[in-house]
Amino acid sequence: MRITIKEPGMFDVFKLPRIFYKAVDKDYAFYNKKVQKIILDRNSLWHLLAAKLNKDRIILTGCNREGNIIGVLLGALNLDGVGTVNWLFVLPEYRKKGIARKMLSKVEKDFLKRGCHKLVVTSEIASEFYRKIGYEREGLLKNHWWGKNFYIFSKVLKKRS
Repeated sequence: MRITIKEPGMFDVFKLPRIFYKAVDKDYAFYNKKVQKIILDRNSLWHLLAAKLNKDRIILTGCNREGNIIGVLLGALNLDGVGTVNWLFVLPEYRKKGIARKMLSKVEKDFLKRGCHKLVVTSEIASEFYRKIGYEREGLLKNHWWGKNFYIFSKVLKKRS
């Protein structure tokens, strides 16, 4: 399976809300409808367009051979040299094919070029995935967003001197 990981063009950003609707429907169905709406509002087309235009934000997409977006990663570069991944989702039918791993690998390289020394991810799901690909569990945020436990994972990209 040929998958392309890339920064989306402006036209591609208009396709991204569909991915967030699928993510909420598939992986975040445990949240009530009010919380699901908040998640979708925070990842609306307008927020995605603003992120696309912000030099400290990064959006990556995974696309299949036909050019359809099958995964998305949203990240931010902080002033302290630490990058964060705020969102990582791959459509269920494309999971376990290395797509999320490829997106994280690309964002690690991109952030390293931008001067990041560390990448941090918080997640209420997929803890085993992050550990398996070399991220270290740094902590647990109990009853964090909307009462769910979130795990903090990180990876040192470059030793600081």
